[in-house]
Amino acid sequence: MVSTIVSLLATAAFLTLPIVMIWGWVRWIRRKKLVTVFSVLSLIGLALSTASELLAISMVVYAKVKGGFGYYDPSLMRIYAWGILLSLGGLALAAIGVWRQSSLRWHALICSIGALCTGLCRREMNDGTGQSETMRKIVARNPQNA
Repeated sequence: MVSTIVSLLATAAFLTLPIVMIWGWVRWIRRKKLVTVFSVLSLIGLALSTASELLAISMVVYAKVKGGFGYYDPSLMRIYAWGILLSLGGLALAAIGVWRQSSLRWHALICSIGALCTGLCRREMNDGTGQSETMRKIVARNPQNA
């Protein structure tokens, strides 16, 4: 039951996070910049969550080029750790920045939470081979689906 809820949340985050992130950056470019401490914190929070997601995308591209990572590869674990730390930093700054009005306050908070959730889900569900544990079980039961 819990894994089903986590899978649904992860799928929702994977699908909506890029849309909200791009929407936030477009909104920041188009709107009048309100330069206060809180708006700058929201901007830095959005930048950190964007960096976390870009790190995840580059990790996937690198894994595809390299042929995957080994099981609990140390470099893969460092990448996961950096991604989670970036999104935690973004979440902390976005949580502070949400208290005053700015064009990015909710986008930064949502993107930081989404980046953290997707980072944690990637770390738990993937061993670096590009397949989740669930997919490996399905393939093991029905090899013709591979």
